Amino acid sequence: ITISPGSCRTDFYIKGSDLINSSFETNITVGNVSWSNISNTYSTSANMTKTSVPIKLNSTDPLNITTWYWLNVPPVFAGIYNGTITITGVQDGQPAP
Repeated sequence: ITISPGSCRTDFYIKGSDLINSSFETNITVGNVSWSNISNTYSTSANMTKTSVPIKLNSTDPLNITTWYWLNVPPVFAGIYNGTITITGVQDGQPAP
């Protein structure tokens, strides 16, 4: 995530959705996805949620934010699972999306 020079102060949020396998009608809940913006070490990660949580608040230019992700797979059928991670930037002080 990069803020270009001249941008307004920005708040960044992240949320996710369940991973769905339509062939078997099974899912992996969003809480099985972990993420971090601190390091690529799992011990710094937090579980993803369906509601927006802050990645970084009151960000100014120039700025780069790196994020890492892990998937904790419960006992499910092997196959293709689809889901979405949404990262949103809003002007500092505006409500989370």
